[in-house]
Amino acid sequence: MPIPTLKNRLIAAYLIGSAITTALAIWFVAIRLGDLFMAQLDHSLTDKMRIVRSACVQRDGRVIVELGPDLFRRMHDPEDPEFIQLSLAGGGGVLLRSPSLAGVTLERVGADSAEPSLETILLPGGEKGRAAGQFFYPIQGENAGEPIRLHLIAAHHTDRVHAATRSIVILSFQAAALSMLTLTFLIRLMVRRNLRFLSVLSRQIGETCVESRGRKFSLPDAPREVVPVLNRLNELMTRIDKVLHNERQFTANAAHELRTPLAGIRNRVELALSRPRSNEDYEDALADVLHIEDWLEKLVQSLLILARLEAGTQRIDYEPLPIKDLIRRSWKPYFERAEEADIEVELVCDPVFEPPRPLPIELLEIVCRNLFDNALSYTESGGWIGVTVRESERDLTIEVRNAPITADSKMPIDEVFLPFTRGAQSRTPCERHSGIGLALCRRIVQSLNGKISAIRPNEDTFIARARVPIAYERELGEDEEETAEVSAGPPEES
Repeated sequence: MPIPTLKNRLIAAYLIGSAITTALAIWFVAIRLGDLFMAQLDHSLTDKMRIVRSACVQRDGRVIVELGPDLFRRMHDPEDPEFIQLSLAGGGGVLLRSPSLAGVTLERVGADSAEPSLETILLPGGEKGRAAGQFFYPIQGENAGEPIRLHLIAAHHTDRVHAATRSIVILSFQAAALSMLTLTFLIRLMVRRNLRFLSVLSRQIGETCVESRGRKFSLPDAPREVVPVLNRLNELMTRIDKVLHNERQFTANAAHELRTPLAGIRNRVELALSRPRSNEDYEDALADVLHIEDWLEKLVQSLLILARLEAGTQRIDYEPLPIKDLIRRSWKPYFERAEEADIEVELVCDPVFEPPRPLPIELLEIVCRNLFDNALSYTESGGWIGVTVRESERDLTIEVRNAPITADSKMPIDEVFLPFTRGAQSRTPCERHSGIGLALCRRIVQSLNGKISAIRPNEDTFIARARVPIAYERELGEDEEETAEVSAGPPEES
């Protein structure tokens, strides 16, 4: 089951790490203490052997142990007895044996060396013990004769050493457990105190609602590591406020735009039904209604495309088509309008690629038609419109110039791409322009990873320029690989 809160996770992680570290430290100390206790036991056995060796004297051809029974008994602790055995090296009789052996002979331990040999053996009772053994020659006295080789063993139980080590380990774990409990309380208190800012931030977020525009989160006592997160959160709130404001404005403008043509349709129908009229009058009314409906249908279609682009659900299909054909097909619906307004139109297309490159034809046609419609709608009668198309290896640039522009189109240049932005404030039910064309162009170009801009070099000229990438990185990479293979060529034969 996962730990639900960050505070508990931090405490659990710290305590688990501390427990593992403490257990390793106690294990290391226990090993070192066991080795130290065993070294002290070995040193004690060696001292006892040294006392017994110093008491062994060879006189008149026999070995005499100058260690009285009382002194030998005082060397032994009845509660913690030691096992000492002195015997002839050749397998002869035992010269000296501690009372704890009770007639039992210890196994042979030792070697001919200056220092005793230390080993772990089984004592007569079956317990494990530590034994020190050595072969030596006694001190030579008067008439000693041929030296007699002796074997001395001193052994002791290791139970008390292991018991002492276990006691220390148990005490260490008990102290560690008490320390962990104390640490748990202190750490929980400190973590709760230092994470208090999260509760404050959570409360501020919970109190924020849609109507709380311009709300900023502030944590005066927050640690330095939280400041970037707090700044990003405030930036997110700013973007959300902007999105909500744009959505509300877009909804209000869309409702206003749809209401205008609907009101026009209603007026035409009411006017036609107000009194009996001739067939010609009814036909004129129906033609006006059809004209308004056509404009309304285009507006709704533009809104749907814009919504799909914003949601990322608009499908983009690529198909090869010469760019000249695309421009001519897009301009065709506006030819008669240009003729009626006596506007001169110049179409210039640079040399293009053959065969034609795959292009997002449907979306580019929408961009071209909206740019042409915008230029026609805001150009004075007798003016001029120039369309220049340049196609390179990586992108396509479409530039539309119109001059002289109408007075109602001289709005701030940074507002021309906003939805429902028009120079003219007054509206008629039959007006063609809704103010969404350039906004749709910008969103389409952005969805194609391109750029669109607008400039006004002088008071009478307006220029809109759209640049759209038309080459895929995958295709360019494949072309580069093919070029590299061709340039490398087949290996030459020697």
